[in-house]
Amino acid sequence: MACGKSSREAEEMSATETIAGWVARTSYKDIPPDAVKAAKETMFDCLGLILAGSVESLGQIIHEHVREQGGPSESTVLGSGIRTSPANAALANATMGMALDYDPEPQMMAIAAGVLAIAEKTSASGRALIEAFVTGAELGWMIGETTVI
Repeated sequence: MACGKSSREAEEMSATETIAGWVARTSYKDIPPDAVKAAKETMFDCLGLILAGSVESLGQIIHEHVREQGGPSESTVLGSGIRTSPANAALANATMGMALDYDPEPQMMAIAAGVLAIAEKTSASGRALIEAFVTGAELGWMIGETTVI
């Protein structure tokens, strides 16, 4: 039985239910040490790219856009002193992180920016941040591998 359902119900689970169950069951202890190390290095790379992009013209444009949007003071737009909603912070940080076009894996920047914004809002631990980043990256990879365009 999956998620407390009968075998027939489990067979009829939607893709969304299957994915949500996998995400909910994933734990930091399930992540191999090499993957944790790679995730930490990638997060540091993303932080550097975000800060570098924050002083570029695109960084200034997204700062102004986020200021105009307003929102609750829950997450930080790096390099700006702006605090806003997690969605706006993730948008701004990902945009700045891609401003110099140095990121070989743009989806990693999007995942990192989103995870940072939510982790700040929820006061998540470093382990929870890495768990979310690795889970998001793995999920993105799995969807990419199974999607036919």
